[in-house]
Amino acid sequence: MKIRMLTVLCCSLAACGGKQRVEVAAPTAPALSVDGNARLSDNVVPTAYRLALDIDPSKETFLGTTEIDITVKAQTPGIIVHAEDLKMSNAVLVTGDVEVPAELQPGENNGLGLSFLAPVAPGKHTLKFTYTAGLDEVPTGLYRVNEADAWYAFTQFEPLEARQAFPSFDEPKFKTPFDVTIRVPAGQLAFANTPEVSRETVGDRDVFTFATSKPLPTYLVAFAVGPLDVLDGGDIDGTPFRLIATKGNAALGQFMVDNTPILLRTLTEYFGQPYPYEKLDVVAVPNFSAGAMENVGLVTFRETLLLLDPKNMSVQEKRSAMSVMAHELAHMWFGNLVTLPWWEDIWLNEGFATWMAARVLAQVMPELESRVDNVDSVGWVIGADSRAQARPIRQKIAHGGDIYNAFGAIAYGKGAAVLRLFEAWLGEDVFRDGVRAYLAKHQHGTGTTESLLESLGEVSDKPVARAMGSFLDQPGAPLLTISKACTGDKTTLSVEQSRYLPAGSEADQTGPWEVPVCVAWPDGRETKSHCTLVSGKTATIELPATKCPDWYYPNAGQVGYYRWSTEDANLAKLMDGRAFAGFDTQTKVEIFSNVEALSRAEVIGADRYLAMLVKMSGESHRTLVREAIRGLYGIDKAVPADKRAAFQRVAAKLLKPHLSRLGFEPTAGEAVDRSLLRPTVVEAAAFLTQDAAITTWATATTERFSKQMDSVPVETVRLALPLAAWNAEASLWLSYKLIVDSAPTPAIRVAAINGLGSFREPQLLKRSLDMFFTTSIRSQDMWSLIGPSFERDETFAITWAWFKENFEQIVEKIGNKSVPRLPSVGSGFCTPEGRKEVADFFAEPGRQKPGQDQNLANTLEGIDQCMRRRAYLAGGLDSILK
Repeated sequence: MKIRMLTVLCCSLAACGGKQRVEVAAPTAPALSVDGNARLSDNVVPTAYRLALDIDPSKETFLGTTEIDITVKAQTPGIIVHAEDLKMSNAVLVTGDVEVPAELQPGENNGLGLSFLAPVAPGKHTLKFTYTAGLDEVPTGLYRVNEADAWYAFTQFEPLEARQAFPSFDEPKFKTPFDVTIRVPAGQLAFANTPEVSRETVGDRDVFTFATSKPLPTYLVAFAVGPLDVLDGGDIDGTPFRLIATKGNAALGQFMVDNTPILLRTLTEYFGQPYPYEKLDVVAVPNFSAGAMENVGLVTFRETLLLLDPKNMSVQEKRSAMSVMAHELAHMWFGNLVTLPWWEDIWLNEGFATWMAARVLAQVMPELESRVDNVDSVGWVIGADSRAQARPIRQKIAHGGDIYNAFGAIAYGKGAAVLRLFEAWLGEDVFRDGVRAYLAKHQHGTGTTESLLESLGEVSDKPVARAMGSFLDQPGAPLLTISKACTGDKTTLSVEQSRYLPAGSEADQTGPWEVPVCVAWPDGRETKSHCTLVSGKTATIELPATKCPDWYYPNAGQVGYYRWSTEDANLAKLMDGRAFAGFDTQTKVEIFSNVEALSRAEVIGADRYLAMLVKMSGESHRTLVREAIRGLYGIDKAVPADKRAAFQRVAAKLLKPHLSRLGFEPTAGEAVDRSLLRPTVVEAAAFLTQDAAITTWATATTERFSKQMDSVPVETVRLALPLAAWNAEASLWLSYKLIVDSAPTPAIRVAAINGLGSFREPQLLKRSLDMFFTTSIRSQDMWSLIGPSFERDETFAITWAWFKENFEQIVEKIGNKSVPRLPSVGSGFCTPEGRKEVADFFAEPGRQKPGQDQNLANTLEGIDQCMRRRAYLAGGLDSILK
């Protein structure tokens, strides 16, 4: 912490009158125990903030004045706040007319103690700070970005970065009104959470004053400063709506300006109350560490999610933009109107918004089939939940690293899946009424998991807290092992619960869970279903079937957050024949996902899994074909050199029908399914079959595009550039760099960065990676640049060597707070030697940060699973090669 200690001027709270200052030669203020990771006491509570900031984005520092009104409940020797890299020039406590300087005691983890010679009495006081702070280019806190030779400043305060911009009680439980004044260079604009109420020019500064906010936690405070463009979206049912972007770029936001209103109206209808804030501004940020951030009234996004070429945008761009916008707007109620009191409940924000975004998208854009995608995503989430390091949805927070790690697959994906499961169990209307009751009870305050479960239990009269708590408070997903018995006209299913784990896992067994289960079975020409709550390690389900069913399916509705295994005969009927052919797409996706999970647990043999994979490759729906292709990639990594040609022939045979019907480029008015599937099929044909025709097409398309950027559809550009790079020579590399620097849209820029990371030739790939340290590539682009090289051992070896060699320089660009996530770079390995390299590299003390141990353990476990998976698939390889 870079806080300069003040010359301490103190006076006794009891003895001072007026605003006199009495110099104390040898202060003896008591020492405080200060740790910024420790939860703050409720003895000192902030009640209002007044922020005055002088921000010139072209400068490396900014000036700040912060006043915090506080209420002290019981006498205290000092006060603890949060402040990170703030250089204080003044810090005082004001009580009435008495002003007492504070002795600053910097502590661990950006905690700051304020101690005084006399104890602080109960009552109302004000803390005043004057300081300077750095305005650097690492995208956390208040930071700056250079775009087209102009400088801008933006914020990202979640979870622990508001303290980089102003001293604060930086915990979500403290919600207070904020008054904000921002001084900027004359001619520039400033935006904050609330509407602007005045603007005046003072010397060379324009001073913006904003309305007092409703109660906010510090992490939802936000600013944007610079020569910004504004696209006015008018009113959405009385709420002023604008899109803000860097100079000259706001016009690319027209699609989102036109389509955001339907998302907001759908949400207000669901919640049964209007948007809870005075305005809605959405901001396209050129360098942003998150995908988007739900700041009240000033929602920030990566540019790719807001700035879309209205004449040339892909279905994938539209889907991502609409989904993320729905997610962030859902936060206005869940997370903003009602805020979590502590980070262990982050799932209340992120799981809920993820669940709600899919729900809204299914309603406003049904052609995207978001409910099918939900089923598909559960498999990935359960895989993450089966790791030894998996945490419960409600994660215990021991240190700051735990807070950052809480924002992961479990909070977002598992949280959303569990909400879908219990919405189905309670009924959609009952569940909605419980949500509305929770929001009404806690609006503009905080709410816990217990509060939500209480509201759901009250409206449903079901044991929600007990049942849902079994999923929230322990890691893992259930594996239901089921067997059928028929006696006369009675059909009984015996169920055993255990934790689903991949073969070889050393994760702890958890459970049991209280699992809402729906079972389907055939009854003549109809399919019937029966739902119940399965509790305990063993249970029985009596099906109200009129006769012993030919088959049964244990996840009717496809909302179950569990894996299931049945007798071989029943599983075979679900996988093959008339039963499978009659299922809808969601059911087919769930069955294949479950079969894939059983193969990872090695409950079934590789030959059986591979037979199912071949079956899926013959389907036409994008999700089913994509799942089959994922399986083919897995096999590809298990194929020895002497069987490579045979596997390529098999892959070509499976992919050719799809490649023929889809082609390389979109056609006018084609179905969404075709547009979303094409990139997966073409890339697979290129890499798995070495189809020379694809390379020829990609190279010609890239050359055509580099000469005239409006001549190729954006979805074709995103597909062609990486494929052309794989076999390209040096002459093409310069074209990619020029595209990055002159791309007409953010989507084109990202495609070119992906292309740079896709070169196979070692020197060209190293040249691409070194671009990370130039101004052409921003810190947010790291994974877009290095990710493509992970697909092949030969290119990943180059990236890993570059990563090790340049580790310190990488950290300098992305910031220390991103270091705990860096072990995931090692996930490209699938060998014992690679595993050792990753473990040894991060064993160095200088490369360790709080929370990193969990991420490193996850990466190493992933390498272990990869090695085991390769061996498993190799054992069934001959069956598919035949």
